[in-house]
Amino acid sequence: MRNFPYPPRKYQMDIVRDVEDVLNKGGHLLLEAPTGIGKTISVLGPSIEYAIENGLKVFYLTRTNSQQEQVIKESRELRKFYDFTLAPIQGRNNYCFMLKKGKINYTAEELAQACRKRKEDVKNGKYDSCPYYANLIKNGKNAVYAAFNEIMTAQDFMDLCAENEICAYESMKYLASLADVLVMPYIYFFDPFIRSGLLEWSSTPLEKIILIVDEAHNLPDFARELRSERLSLHSLSLVDREIKDFGDFNHSGLKLSDFVEYFRESMIKIGNEILGKNEDSIISARLLMDDLIESTGLMEREIDEFIEGMVEFGEKVRLERINREEIPRSHIGNLGEFLRRFFYSEEKDIARIISRSNRLSLEIFSLDARPITSIVENVYSSIHMSGTLKPLDEYESMVFTESRPEKRTYPSIFPKDNLKVYYIDSVTTKYENIEFGDDEVKRIAVIIDRIIRLGFNTLVLFPSYRVLKKVMDQEFTYNGYFYIERQDISQSEFIRDLHLFKHHGGVFFSVFGGRMGEGMDFPGGEIQVVVIVGIPYPKPDTRQRMLEKYYLQEMPRDRVYRYLVHGPAGRKMVQAIGRMIRSENDRGVAVILDSRATRFREYIDMEKSKDIEGEIKKFWEIASLK
Repeated sequence: MRNFPYPPRKYQMDIVRDVEDVLNKGGHLLLEAPTGIGKTISVLGPSIEYAIENGLKVFYLTRTNSQQEQVIKESRELRKFYDFTLAPIQGRNNYCFMLKKGKINYTAEELAQACRKRKEDVKNGKYDSCPYYANLIKNGKNAVYAAFNEIMTAQDFMDLCAENEICAYESMKYLASLADVLVMPYIYFFDPFIRSGLLEWSSTPLEKIILIVDEAHNLPDFARELRSERLSLHSLSLVDREIKDFGDFNHSGLKLSDFVEYFRESMIKIGNEILGKNEDSIISARLLMDDLIESTGLMEREIDEFIEGMVEFGEKVRLERINREEIPRSHIGNLGEFLRRFFYSEEKDIARIISRSNRLSLEIFSLDARPITSIVENVYSSIHMSGTLKPLDEYESMVFTESRPEKRTYPSIFPKDNLKVYYIDSVTTKYENIEFGDDEVKRIAVIIDRIIRLGFNTLVLFPSYRVLKKVMDQEFTYNGYFYIERQDISQSEFIRDLHLFKHHGGVFFSVFGGRMGEGMDFPGGEIQVVVIVGIPYPKPDTRQRMLEKYYLQEMPRDRVYRYLVHGPAGRKMVQAIGRMIRSENDRGVAVILDSRATRFREYIDMEKSKDIEGEIKKFWEIASLK
């Protein structure tokens, strides 16, 4: 790379050379490098340079919209040395000025249909249907050219389009067709429907793409979720409402409204029989079908026809909604499409699950990410990076089918004495100890109380709300500020408590996988101590059991355990501890309360505590002198 915009940190030029090497080969790279090393610029810089010189485009994927900010910041620095254009890609949900802002998240297909109708109206002279698109057609795309001269965030681009009263989404598509770098959420590339549009209006074939996947450890779960579907009792209530609004239909002597009621009763009846006291369970499509046949009096062929009738009726509802200038969503059509897949899909990599979520739900759970992720093997080159990608062979197995990516791992650049991790092996959160041993819960509470009484800003993380509640039911002598992320806490309450904690300090009790999600950091002493109560293994629910069963078909049991149980727990602990240390000036102490902690030495450098209170005080006494 000819022009690195900063004085390089340790390992940055090594990463640059790794990226250049894989780009020259047209291959794939898995890169694990901790926070602070400067992954974004070290990967983005050589990728842009190579793309410009070889007529390619860079697609930079982030897990969420907010994570695009760092990419924009680094791109602005690179723009001082390289002549390139960047397009911030967002969906219609964010870019459409005509969309009424509400709590409903419409699908890409639904919004595309609604948008298509409005554009046709405008082309036929009905300019009020979408004045923003009308202005774009009337005034041309001159306003968009401002985005060629600077690197804009999505909000900057929206403001530009709003100022000129032109459609931001259509303007983005035009900008993307000419841009060298496209920054977008995962879903834009990995959702097949959205990707087909993206490749068309960006004028980019797959083989001309350098793909960068940021925070890549999220990708396998994201892809499984993308292929999964759910149907709840609440969904059926929405179907009832739609029938009242758009009418009923009759097939084989049975009304749709009656069929929905029979299906609801079958779902509840079988749910009660199967679940008992459990939260979820595998359900046989045959069992549900047989109960429907018995309750409706229909033959299976007639039920099949009824399902197809729902799909067809749903299309009519969508068209009628378009005529009403509404978003073309049909709950009847969605029900038919779900039941078609639930009863008749021959996919070998899905599990049918019934659970108590949303009162009662059916789920088609995808066990394999690769039908979604393997598209990365068709691009010119891909770089998958994260601070917590270990074990790299797990990621390869979960994401790739044929390609064999190169793998690189880099250590932290921060001084080792900035972080100290202790473990206490006299307690554990093993299910049997916590569920049936009040003494174990009391011992955990006593240790936490001793730590938080020291007065340092402390984040205490539990493996579940159940364990958090059991521990918080014990007596504590600590009398400072403390905040608890209860399971039923509202978002506004959580944000308020988080704000108070960041500004006034104290103790925050939270759970892995709760609202204190990934990407929420606490630099500069906002957290001084992290206490990890137990090992955050994946919840041993039906999804987890079916995943393990599925992968046992292609790999040994020890690898399945390492990939699906051990690895995710290790990554969660590394991420939790890393929230304190985001720069070379940050310091912190972490304490793991579990006898199983030493199993994770490959992830975390730790030592056994002999006097945890004295050790924490000594650490901060030494830190205060530096």
